[in-house]
Amino acid sequence: MSLSSKMNLRETKDLPSSAHLGTRAVGLVVFRRSENGGLSFLLLQEVYGERTWTPPKGYIADSDAERPAALQQTLKETGLEAKDLKVYDEFSFKMQYAIRKEVKKIWYGLAELVTGEKAKDNDKTKDNAKNIKVSGENHNAAWWLPINDAIRVSGYVEAEALLRKAEKLIQDKTKAAAAAAAPPAASE
Repeated sequence: MSLSSKMNLRETKDLPSSAHLGTRAVGLVVFRRSENGGLSFLLLQEVYGERTWTPPKGYIADSDAERPAALQQTLKETGLEAKDLKVYDEFSFKMQYAIRKEVKKIWYGLAELVTGEKAKDNDKTKDNAKNIKVSGENHNAAWWLPINDAIRVSGYVEAEALLRKAEKLIQDKTKAAAAAAAPPAASE
C-alpha cells in the first residue's frame, strides 16, 4: 500500500530530483477584480508538468514563518512587488499530499492584486497575464482565470477547496464593505 493510500492523500507523478527541494511550501492565492467586479485567480504552470497549474508557491525551510515566507515566495515566482498586493491576514488554508514517497505540506494565504489595469470580464486567453514575470525556476507560465476555469485547469480536489474558500472570504468581505458604505436607513 502506498503512502498516499495509507494517509488518504492523492498521489502525484514523480518530479525530477532537481525540482524537489523539500516537503514544505507556502504561497498566496492571488486574485484580481475585473472592470465589472468579477474575480479571476492567478495560476502558474509548474515546470515539471504541462497540465499542472497552481497558485504561486515555493519551498521553504521548516523554521520559516508561513505568512512572510508566502509573500516572499509569491513575489519571487511572479515578479510582483509587495506594493502590488493587499494580503488578507484572516485567510489560511493548509493541504498535504504524497509526492516522491514523502508528504508535502502546503500553506496558502490570500492576496488581491491592487495595482495595474482592471481585468476584462471573461478574458481567458493564455496571454492575459503579461504583467506577471514568471521566475522560470519552478514555474514557466501564468494565467488569470475565473474560479470555475481555474478549478478545471488545476484539476486537483485540493485546489477546488482552496479556491472556493478564498472566493467565499472575498465575497463576504465585499458584502461587508458594501454594507458599511451604504447610507443609514432613514428612520420614520
